Amino acid sequence: MSEPTSVSRSLTQSVEFHLLRVGSCRHREAVAMRGAPWRLIEFPALCGVFRHPDPRQGVVLYDTGYSDAFERATVPLPERFYRWMTPVDLPQHEQLIAQLGALGITPNEIKLVLISHFHADHVAGLRLFPNARLMCMRADWDWFRAMHGGGSLWGRLRGVRKGFLHELLPDDITKRLSFAEDMPEADLPPGAFLEPLLELGKPRDILGDGSMIAVPLPGHSCCQMGVIFRDSFESTTDSTKKGSNLKRQELTFLVSDACWSIRAVRENRPPSSLANFLVHSVAEYRKTFEVLCRIIKDAEAARLTAQSGKTAKPDPNKTGSGFTLALVPSHCTATFNEWSACRMRQVLDASAASSDSRLSPLR
Repeated sequence: MSEPTSVSRSLTQSVEFHLLRVGSCRHREAVAMRGAPWRLIEFPALCGVFRHPDPRQGVVLYDTGYSDAFERATVPLPERFYRWMTPVDLPQHEQLIAQLGALGITPNEIKLVLISHFHADHVAGLRLFPNARLMCMRADWDWFRAMHGGGSLWGRLRGVRKGFLHELLPDDITKRLSFAEDMPEADLPPGAFLEPLLELGKPRDILGDGSMIAVPLPGHSCCQMGVIFRDSFESTTDSTKKGSNLKRQELTFLVSDACWSIRAVRENRPPSSLANFLVHSVAEYRKTFEVLCRIIKDAEAARLTAQSGKTAKPDPNKTGSGFTLALVPSHCTATFNEWSACRMRQVLDASAASSDSRLSPLR
């Protein structure tokens, strides 16, 4: 296929976004973050739901989290080892279909599922959406197929070791799958401190309208897909509060498993060497992690400058601080809790405003 034409798009419109927790697993914190305690903690499986302002685009998902299919796929050996290594909990109220229903969304309304990568905790629900198109990074798909090895016992063993369960994928996936690399190139939005991402590969305009940008995040898998977008949600709380990650952001950056917690990337504490067996490339993972550390350091320094009321001297080598930025790792409890708290405040604020308007006299 010929190289897509480059376009100049920088997230000119926002999309409605919901962050869902679809099950969780338990694992050692020390594996996910260097220097952390050797204790079992919960890692939620987060996925994103996008309602595009253009109804023709429908509803878009970013990953699916767990589903009952994971339980079925890990009954036989060697797949059962996956279940033993990371025990999974999926209560009824966290089932993806139930949560979509609470948002007024039916499975048939899902037009596109963006697959960050093919680890089981990100794709276990793909079979729930038989009519949806699927999109990933081509390099990641090629690596997954190579790891599967045609379904041989050796291929299954290699797959489990790397977090893959082939049985979770739809039978017709090759007919429904497209690749982000075939979409037009996209410009990163200026003023968001995202320029280091260009060291990892070319950004792509996922929907062709500039509303969502895909970026490669290699290392954890061969080529994870991160997504940058403008969330139409705006909190009325103070976006400059120290330590805040998700208050009144302009841009949201879904980083999948490029880091496992927001604390890890803030403190520059990558996973321990115990996680090396899982990742595709330790060197590429460290490079991607280092890029995220630079981005969040610059973005949060700009926020603190804004909080102090000072005007930073322009740096000719960087764009300005025109956006605030939130990084969302796919397994970070703190990020999910903060996002949920912000959304709850939005609902309460809207309710209070509605009550005030009913009580206000006509003018």
